[in-house]
Amino acid sequence: MDALTSAIKLPPMLLQVPRAWAINRPATAALAAVALFTLISFGLSAVLLQELASARDWVLHSYAVRSRIDRVTWDFDTLENGLRGFILSGTEAQRGAYERAKRQLPSDLDRLTAVQQNHPGQQQRANELSHLTSEQIRRMDRVIEARQAGSLETARDLAFGVDDHRIEELVNQIRGEEDQLLMARLAREQRATTLLLAALIASGALAFGSVALAAYLLNRALRQRDTALEQKGDLLTQKDLLMREVDHRVRNSLSLIYGLLTLHQRHAATDGRLREPLGDAASRVLTVARVHEHLYRSGAVDRVEIASYLRELCQALAGSHLPAGASDALRVRATPGELKVAQAVSLGLIVAELVTNALKYAAPSSATPVEVSLDKARSGLRLVVADHGQGLPDNFEVAGENGLGMQVVQMLVRQINGRLDLDRTGPGACFVITAPLPS
Repeated sequence: MDALTSAIKLPPMLLQVPRAWAINRPATAALAAVALFTLISFGLSAVLLQELASARDWVLHSYAVRSRIDRVTWDFDTLENGLRGFILSGTEAQRGAYERAKRQLPSDLDRLTAVQQNHPGQQQRANELSHLTSEQIRRMDRVIEARQAGSLETARDLAFGVDDHRIEELVNQIRGEEDQLLMARLAREQRATTLLLAALIASGALAFGSVALAAYLLNRALRQRDTALEQKGDLLTQKDLLMREVDHRVRNSLSLIYGLLTLHQRHAATDGRLREPLGDAASRVLTVARVHEHLYRSGAVDRVEIASYLRELCQALAGSHLPAGASDALRVRATPGELKVAQAVSLGLIVAELVTNALKYAAPSSATPVEVSLDKARSGLRLVVADHGQGLPDNFEVAGENGLGMQVVQMLVRQINGRLDLDRTGPGACFVITAPLPS
């Protein structure tokens, strides 16, 4: 049986099913590359986002500087308008407007200087503007004092001497420089925005591509696995059918051999030296044939239901060695369970040898039957074959027997790693075989 099983081999390449990874190595590498590029793209997007935030901060700074410049220009205009109005009208309202602008202008100049800390050129111009403004205010104060003294002509002359061209020039320079900085910073912001959008689009495309590629590869791997599993199922079905066909043919061949041996045994009825060996050989062939018959009927290829197998085997032995209607002279009790084929064959041959001897020499009947019992537990198997005959001689030792039957039994017991003992407590012969269950 083992030789037949080993001879029937399926093509190994057809049964290769992915085990550790559902996706093969090249596809995994491609997916990992796409995922890596996706991560790089998102990282670049993060860097560009920081760049865009920085560019926007500088744009907002330029707008803040322009606001300060506009505030200083407004203060200068208010200061000059208040001075002209007071010179012409001499009213306290015009003088109050002048004083308010005079107090506000230094504060706005300080704020303008403060926001130019990161631009040395602009800060230098702002400092110069503050210095010129202080001198200009002192000259304007002298005009105010002259007008308050009632000398309109003197006040006009002093007013004509107040020159604000340098102040206007500095304000225009600061404004022009800041406009250029604003344009450059707006351009930088626009570039950062464009690059960020491009990076985000690329990141989204790569992420979508990664998901799509993963879905495609996984779907393909699952299809390949399903195909491989279907092929494996088909091959296993073919193997099962082939094994059943082999068991069927072996059973038929063994039945033919059993029939030939039985026929020769009948023809050798007058020759005792041939009849007994032929009968023993027929019993052994019958034992193996019963195993294959069980395999063929059950559809299994490696296990045998031991209880029904032993019952059928003993029925066949009883039919061969007992008269018609005397089948109750052989009784079988077996615990249901399955055994591997090799162990089942060995047990069957052991039972066949011991039962055949008991049927020959113990003169069994329905009152004194031959009893076969098999118990299966976690600890192992326990097979007992007992009769109610005359029993064994007192000097009978299993290990010292030279008979072919006992030698066969001992060899089979060793094959299943078992132990053969005699139980002399009963009236007849009682053989006890214990063996561990195969792993």
